[in-house]
Amino acid sequence: CADAAQGHRHVGNRHVRAGRLSGALPTHRNERTIHNERKNTPIMTFEPTATPEQINARQHAFDNQPDPATLVSREEIRAALLDRHTAATQDKLDAAHVAICGCGGLGSTIAVALTRIGVGHLHLIDFDRVDMTNLNRQQYFLKDLGQYKTEALRSNLRQINPFTDITIDTVKVTDENVPTLFENEDIICEAFDVPE
Repeated sequence: CADAAQGHRHVGNRHVRAGRLSGALPTHRNERTIHNERKNTPIMTFEPTATPEQINARQHAFDNQPDPATLVSREEIRAALLDRHTAATQDKLDAAHVAICGCGGLGSTIAVALTRIGVGHLHLIDFDRVDMTNLNRQQYFLKDLGQYKTEALRSNLRQINPFTDITIDTVKVTDENVPTLFENEDIICEAFDVPE
């Protein structure tokens, strides 16, 4: 078909060209409002409606999670990881130091994956707090609403592996703090919403 030769195809009743649905309007996040790039008009704005009781209940749930180190031993976690990896591979993962800059959709997902495979040292860097609009794509829960992303993500990662060494810096990355933030890191994952 001529369409296929030019990289076009049909999905349902929509026409796809070069991996994008034709007629689909690209959107971007801009100060909590999603804008249509063609007209720069608001499509959706989220207004929180939580009551003080709900906000207090979230804080209570965040503050009263079980200590995950009482649920599993370091040896049991290691044995499970060794069942999946060779000892030599796991030793390399144990020794790795990975910084994750930005704990949003990409960064929080990277952090969860690295924790699950047994990376030994994570450094989480972000300045933002968790809000309701994050829950559809980021590794947070209702109890995390209002918490700093670094603190909430560290708490959630400890529920996966309480023996991962997790350092947090709740700051914006700047030219001035780059040398000190990353002085001990083997790998740096840049996962900012808007890298500047």
